Amino acid sequence: MLIAIEGNLQSKIDIFLDRYFAEHDLSKIDDNVRYLEHNFIIDADEEKRKLLSGEMRAVFKVNAWLDAQALTPLGEGGILVLADQYGQAFAVIKIRDIDIIKYGDMNAEFTQAFMIGDGSLQNWKDCCAEFLNKECNQLKVDFDDNTEILVTWIELLYPSD
Repeated sequence: MLIAIEGNLQSKIDIFLDRYFAEHDLSKIDDNVRYLEHNFIIDADEEKRKLLSGEMRAVFKVNAWLDAQALTPLGEGGILVLADQYGQAFAVIKIRDIDIIKYGDMNAEFTQAFMIGDGSLQNWKDCCAEFLNKECNQLKVDFDDNTEILVTWIELLYPSD
């Protein structure tokens, strides 16, 4: 039963993508479209709920990750198709804006948009420092107050009401 539900959801997202791409003169392999596995930080179910409800208005990544992947950041209007750890697409988001901010300069405006835990700056640092440190270790870069964080402001396109 669960497999049938997931298959049905996947069909709906594929239909949405086909329509959206046709309406906006895009394709699945367009330079302005990227498919990414979304990494949840502490509570996958809660974070996914916040993303899908539109509460989460921004996502973040260590900026050096793009270089390591040989990727350039998508600009305003770029489309991200988010997949879970099994490769199943579950959301489509549109990039509204991008900021690069040093970890030490992070503030509540950003952390409230990320909505990790209660959205507070302290909660974000408590929850995300280990995640960011691991990401930096994988990238072989130092994690400190000068670590650049790529903040992507988003608009949820799918699913929608």
